[in-house]
Amino acid sequence: MVGDLRDRHALSSRGLRAEAVVVRLDHQDHRHGWFELRRTTYPVFAFTTEQGQGIETSGRMPVHPPLPEPDQRMPVVYDPADPTLVRDAAGFDAQSAWRPWLWAPFLAGGLALCVVALARPGRLRRP
Repeated sequence: MVGDLRDRHALSSRGLRAEAVVVRLDHQDHRHGWFELRRTTYPVFAFTTEQGQGIETSGRMPVHPPLPEPDQRMPVVYDPADPTLVRDAAGFDAQSAWRPWLWAPFLAGGLALCVVALARPGRLRRP
C-alpha cells in the first residue's frame, strides 16, 4: 500500500505521457480462500521516452476486462526518473479522480465525532 502511494505520487507530480504498445499480457494465478483460483493480468508495455530511450516493462497495476490486446496502442503515464514505473493513462486518471471523494465523508464524520466528544464529554457517557 505504501509503495502504491509512493508510485501514485511520483506519477502525479512528475509523470509524463507517452503512446505505448501492449507487447503481451502476463498472468499471475493465485488462490483466494481455499478453493477459488484467480488470475491477475498485467500488461507489458513498450514505449519511447522523451529522451528517445526505448523501454519495455510490465505495468505495476493489473488490468481488468475488457483486457487490452497485444499490439494495441494505448496512452501511458511514466516516471522520467524511473521509466519502468508505468501505468495506463486511463486507469491512472480514473484512480486519482475518485480516491479523495471516497475518504472525505469518513474523515468529516470522524472529525465531527471528535469535536462532539471534546466539546461535551459527559454527553457520550452512560448515566
